[in-house]
Amino acid sequence: MSYCSNCGGRLNDNGICPNCGGMSEANVKPVQMEDSDVLSCIKTFFSDSPLKAVEKAARTRSVSVWVTFGSLFIVSFSAVSLASFGTLSPGFFREICGERIASVIQNSSGSADQAIVLFGNLTAHAALMSILLLVLLTLMTKIAFIHAEEKPSINQALNISAFALFPLSVTMLLAIPAAIISSAFGILLLLTGFAAAAVAYYFGIQKASAFRRSPFLTLLGSAIVAAAILATCSYCLSMLFFG
Repeated sequence: MSYCSNCGGRLNDNGICPNCGGMSEANVKPVQMEDSDVLSCIKTFFSDSPLKAVEKAARTRSVSVWVTFGSLFIVSFSAVSLASFGTLSPGFFREICGERIASVIQNSSGSADQAIVLFGNLTAHAALMSILLLVLLTLMTKIAFIHAEEKPSINQALNISAFALFPLSVTMLLAIPAAIISSAFGILLLLTGFAAAAVAYYFGIQKASAFRRSPFLTLLGSAIVAAAILATCSYCLSMLFFG
């Protein structure tokens, strides 16, 4: 269905406006519904290709993409950590949260005050670590594009990084109920999600940019530095929140 851009009247079957007589194609304004950037990326991920979805995320400057998928990652990461508060599967969460944090949870006396403090500490620890991971991944993306002699906006770098974590976010949420059945199954889901996110990220940014040379070594070096920073920050935050 089309409408005249001059007066807004509905065009007849011949493409002529009965109100003002407009006939030019320049005066015809098709009315159509377009998917949002977020929905478009999700549909492309499932119906076409995860790599094309990452490329699509890289091509948009909309903040809605990284805000949505970044928030999903933070919530998913925090949910996995907070699930340890209920000790649904001690073996699984001991692997995920670390031996010392798991021991603090299991050895707590169970008082209401301690439970509130422990819940708050776990929330803060998980949220800060997930935000730090997203920031470091965004910096890696910027470095990779500088390597390609391109200068993406910070929104574009955030879009790529946040959306590439989408597979991991989904598998983290699925790993929580899966861990109740089997710790090994929960860990396998997380490893699968991590691998899928890594593949989507690496090959997705290659589709989004014409790299003159492989960014593998650049990303590998950045990843090693990022892992060291994450490990150091995780240890410091664990000492701060859990003693």
